[in-house]
Amino acid sequence: MSPIAEVPTLLVSRCPRVTGTDWAGARSWLGGAPRLGAAPWPRGTWGEPLPFAAQIDLAEVAAATGGGPLPATGSLAFFIGRGAVIHVPEGADAAPCDPPDDGPDLERNGGARYWSRDLDGRRLFPFWPVRLTTLTVPPFPGDEEEDEVYDARVRACRAAQVAAVEAHHRRRLYNLSAEEVFAGAPRQVWWHSAATFADRLDEAVRRGVADRARTERATREDELAYLHARLAPLRSRDPLASVRRLLPRTRREIAGIETNLAEIEAEIAQACAADAPFSAFRDEVVAWAKGRDPWERMEPAEIARLTAALTRANREFNRRIGSLVPHSMEALETDTLLTMASGPDRAYAALPENAREIVNREGCLPAERWHQMFGYGVEIQGHAAAMREMDKVLLLQIVADDVMRWSFGDCGVYCFWIDPEDLARQDWTAATVTIECH
Repeated sequence: MSPIAEVPTLLVSRCPRVTGTDWAGARSWLGGAPRLGAAPWPRGTWGEPLPFAAQIDLAEVAAATGGGPLPATGSLAFFIGRGAVIHVPEGADAAPCDPPDDGPDLERNGGARYWSRDLDGRRLFPFWPVRLTTLTVPPFPGDEEEDEVYDARVRACRAAQVAAVEAHHRRRLYNLSAEEVFAGAPRQVWWHSAATFADRLDEAVRRGVADRARTERATREDELAYLHARLAPLRSRDPLASVRRLLPRTRREIAGIETNLAEIEAEIAQACAADAPFSAFRDEVVAWAKGRDPWERMEPAEIARLTAALTRANREFNRRIGSLVPHSMEALETDTLLTMASGPDRAYAALPENAREIVNREGCLPAERWHQMFGYGVEIQGHAAAMREMDKVLLLQIVADDVMRWSFGDCGVYCFWIDPEDLARQDWTAATVTIECH
């Protein structure tokens, strides 16, 4: 048995949150900003900055496992997308690193809808400290041990793994929702919900006009290309073309083509201007929600106005808002609940005490699955099995998580792997990432 096979599986769970405590000193965490010291922010194949997912303190790993193949000091920072693992030495600059401005939308790499940036406008997922817990589970059968009872043995090990997780935390089957958390209590809506609605309307206007301009231009693409092809030689700096431009017939031809081009551009602009009523609606909502304290509760009359605006958006502008805007008050309220749960201390403290208790009791783990280091991870499409067949080591598994605003496709999972020899050399550039989803 290899040394890594003897390393216990570590459950990675969110720490319960207590008001008045400063989380900035956490040594291991999900989301938020990494602390990379002198290391540059990693970029993908095409030069795009990779989204940051987690940073795990290696001293905490060593304490939980009793030692093992990983270094005992420093930390590992994990980035999704095309994936990267960076070792940050002990004593490196502990200042958080803001992501580069040219990063892609978080949704492109598995971020959940309605969370494109954090509350400070950065392309970062919510920040949440984590703890590492050793899971006592029997070893899974190796792929070379396949026989007629192999599947049954795997199922038994899976059941033992679930039992080990549930010995530490209550597992939930569904995402947290405002309906569940605030059940039985008077309805509570914060101004953050109105601000989110306004922000998503604004995004729908920006994307809608741009999308329509592209669509309208695409429908006239052949015509525009033909006119530009005719115009190019007439505007050439070639001496013969210069002489031809002196002829009245050529001047008339150029003027006619330019007029046709201007008419097409005007028609494209007119198609985009058809969004004027929606833009006016957006302006009205933005002006109403602007400047409000997001963590202040709305009065009943204000809740009614927000509900009416949402109803109007669905009735009159459904094709304009598409999936960019929440379609129900429940969706808006749930978005606010999750934001307050991971937001600044003042936001979290504004939640009712019973809501905070539910978040801490139900929200330490994602729905159904869990985050972990080492061991036998999630199986969906076979990538994990393929990695195990190559004797790769599972450094970290992170799964779809509503609290972290991770959807990873449809309830997907990112896994970070490394070859044992590369691990022994601490060659973190050799780590690879897989993503599987339904």
